[in-house]
This record gives sequence, structure tokens and C-alpha cells, in this order.
Amino acid sequence: MAASARPSVLVLGGTQFIGRASVAALLSDGGYDVTLLNRGRSRPNPFEGRVATLKADRTDAAAVEAALASRRWDAVIDFIAFAPADLAPIVSRRESIGLYVVISTDSVYMACDPGSFSRGAAGGLLEESSGGAIDVARAADDRYGEGKLLLERALAESGLRYVALRLPDVLGRHENTGRQHSLITRLIKGKAVSVVFAEDVATAVAAVLARGEAVSWRRLVAGLADALRNQGVSVPPPTFDPEASTRFLSVDFGHLDGGAAERALPGWAAAPLAQRLEETAAWWGLRTFVHKADTRPASLGQNIGPECSAAALLGQNVGPRGGVLV
Repeated sequence: MAASARPSVLVLGGTQFIGRASVAALLSDGGYDVTLLNRGRSRPNPFEGRVATLKADRTDAAAVEAALASRRWDAVIDFIAFAPADLAPIVSRRESIGLYVVISTDSVYMACDPGSFSRGAAGGLLEESSGGAIDVARAADDRYGEGKLLLERALAESGLRYVALRLPDVLGRHENTGRQHSLITRLIKGKAVSVVFAEDVATAVAAVLARGEAVSWRRLVAGLADALRNQGVSVPPPTFDPEASTRFLSVDFGHLDGGAAERALPGWAAAPLAQRLEETAAWWGLRTFVHKADTRPASLGQNIGPECSAAALLGQNVGPRGGVLV
């Protein structure tokens, strides 16, 4: 590659939710040569004409390996790796990959023995809490977290230079799991919104990366209600039931320590909570009341940036909450 060329980045996935926000950020930066590898089923492609594309099914190892073999990649960002088997084509082409970035999850701790958990000074769960034996019973209840944990462990033995971002529950524009929609509709209908405390994750969204902005569950819900009202949506004052589960957060151990992320991502800071809530409410309002299908031009999802995979967590200062393994 010529010295003047932009770094080449291959994104596996990249058209949905966190991947979409991340690709938008790379394009907004202007310093990267971005190629997407996916099944090509997203219509319309939010980045049509702005990125190169390679078509392959992530579960077809031979097709993925062939795509990787087409050139040397300065970085590969993988949003759709869920188990060690997904690494096979990556590891086989490791000599042609400068850096591998994989999206992981804080659900890895759901497959671990709580007896081995260790916490930082502020009470956040530390990365080394995932280093012990897998808790078979807990893993049986969270196969997603178990798969990601085994994937991370396979990476550690792969010889790849890699970063794994352990993201908590993610909200924001283009959210496609349905959980965010359920939360917002509960607010609008005036139904009780459950909140959890202590061991039931009252502070699961309270970890802070950059500016020290504490985000409790109550504050998150109240802020979202205000943002919806600013969009002209009638939202009754939210009420809370401390005895009920939120059925929203996917982990049971509280918040994570952000120290490793601060060290690995110097200078990175997510946008303020209020800003990301306003953006999320505006996107949700357009999607819900204008058209059920998200067919808006890609520019609507790209001109607010910058957003990276970690910043997609509402964009607020909850960040990846220590979810970096280096």
C-alpha cells in the first residue's frame, strides 16, 4: 500500500445499529478506505456509493476468507462474531490483518462465577472478573454471553493483534432489538417503569468514562421522557417499582469499571447524555409516526456524529464501561 493511501478498513456487518453508527463515524472522519462485508440484504444500503462492498454470509467461512484474502487490511471491525467458530477465517488470514476489533458484550460476565468477581474503587466490575472458570449454570441461561466469552478466549490464543469492546445494553438511533421501543411506549402510555437497585442492577447504566457524568436508571428514564416531550410527544411522569425487574437490562451484576477503556482510548469522550437522548427521541419519533420502515436518507443518520461503536451507547458518558481488552 502506498504511503499516501488511507488506512484500509474492512467492516463485517456495518449497516445496522451500532455498525451503522461506526461506519458513519469512519466516513465522517474521511481518513479511512472503508469496505463492508455482509449479505447485502439491507435495503436501502445507508452507505450506497460511499463504501466498497463485498457480499458474503458471515456463516460461510470460505466466503469470508476469500474476501479477506483480496487485500491486506489495516483493520478489520467485526460486529457479527458470536462464537469461536466465527474466528476461523479471521485467524487463517491473520498475517494480512493489522488490527482486529470485535464487538463483545458485558454479558460475558453472565457466564462467570460471581465468586470470582473483583471491583474497582468505585464499585465497577473489573475485566479480570471473566478470567476464571465458566459457571455452567449461569452460562446455560446466557448462551450469548458464553459464546462471546469463549470467542474472546480464542482470540487471546490466536496470534492476532486485537481489541474486544465489551459493550453494555445499547440504545440510540437505528436500534433494532425492540427493547428501546418497548421502553418508550411504556413511558408514553404512562405505565409503571420498573427500576432495579443493588444486586438487580440499579446502577447498571451509571458507569462513567470521561466527564464523570453519573447516569442512574431514574435519570436515564426521566431524561428520555423529557426528550420525547421536546419532540411533542405526551409523556406522563414516569413512576418506578423498586420490587420489579426492568426486563430491559441484560445483566445482573451492576456496572463495570471504566479504567481499561480510559487507558486504551485516550482522548475519547462520548457526547453528553441529554444530547444523545434528544437524538434518539427524534429518530424514534420519525420512525414511529412517519413510516414504520426506516427509509430515510443516510445523511439523517450521519450528520450529527462523530459516533464510534462505543459512542453508540446513547452517546452518553457511559461508554464501553471498561469493555476493552488489550
